[in-house]
Amino acid sequence: MLNWLIKQNCILANALNCIESVSTVGKETFKRRALTDDEVRRLLEVSKVRRPIYLTALLTGLRRKELSKLICEDFKLYNTDTPTIRLRAAVTKNKQPGVMGLREDLAKELRTIIAPDAKPTALPWRVPKPETVKRDLITAGIEPVDARKRRVDLHALRHTLATNLAKSGISPRTVMEVMRHSDMRLTMKVYTDEGLLPTAEAVEGLPRYMDMLSNVTTQDVKICPQKTEICPQTGVLEGQAKSQSVADVQSLETTKALKNQGFCQGLSQSDISCHPVLQSEGDGIRTRNLWIDSPVL
Repeated sequence: MLNWLIKQNCILANALNCIESVSTVGKETFKRRALTDDEVRRLLEVSKVRRPIYLTALLTGLRRKELSKLICEDFKLYNTDTPTIRLRAAVTKNKQPGVMGLREDLAKELRTIIAPDAKPTALPWRVPKPETVKRDLITAGIEPVDARKRRVDLHALRHTLATNLAKSGISPRTVMEVMRHSDMRLTMKVYTDEGLLPTAEAVEGLPRYMDMLSNVTTQDVKICPQKTEICPQTGVLEGQAKSQSVADVQSLETTKALKNQGFCQGLSQSDISCHPVLQSEGDGIRTRNLWIDSPVL
C-alpha cells in the first residue's frame, strides 16, 4: 500500500523499506502428503472425465491455478515427436514462461479430450472443485485427511510428483527444476514426502561388514579370563605372564619365607648377581654392616 501511495505522489518515502520479508519456507499452516502408487491407481480408475487433469498434475506438477488457465493452444499434441505444454508468463506462479515435455502416455490421454481442430483459445477442461476431488478420493478409498492430520487434495498430486522423482534417484537440482522452485529447501523439505522415500533400500545398499568377517570363527578368538587376585609372594596379578627374573626368585624359595629383606626385598636373580653387598646369613638374606666395613668410618 505504501509503494502505491508513493506512485500516487501521496507520500515521499516508504517507512517499511528497511523491514525484511519473513521466510515462510517449511511453515505451512497444514501438511500434505504424497499418494502411494496404489492410491494413484485407484484414483485414476474412479476419476473418469477428470482422469486427464489428475494425470497432468501427477506428471507435470502444475498447480491448480496454472491448470485452470491453460488453453488448447498451449498443448502441442499432434504432428510432433515431442509433445509439450507451453506455459505462458500469465499462467505460471513465478511469471516466467516455459515449455514442459509430455510423456507419451500423458499425451495419449490428453488427445482424448483435445481434438486436432480444437479452438485455440478454448479451455481443455474445468478444474474440479475441492469438494469434487474429495469425493473422488473417498470413492477410491483414500482418506482426505490421515491419522497424522496430513491432507490429500489436488495440490497433493504435486507433492506426489516430487516424492516419486526423489524415489527414482533423480538429483535434487533436477527435481527443483521440474517443480519450478526457486529454493531447494522447499523442494526437499516441503514437497518431498520422507515417509515414502526408499530409506530401507538405501541402507540395504551399504557394505555388509559382517560378511567381511566370514573367515573368522569363534575358535580363532581366545578370551582370557581377567583376574584381580594378587600372588601373595610375587605381587603379580594371576593370569598375567611372569618375567624370567620373578621366576628365578621363586625358584630360590624353598622351605622358608624371606625375612628382614630391607631395601632388597623381592629382587630378582639378575638383581642379586649385580649387588655383591648381599650375603646369606643364617635364616635369611641381610645387608652387610656398612658402619664396620667402611674404611672412612
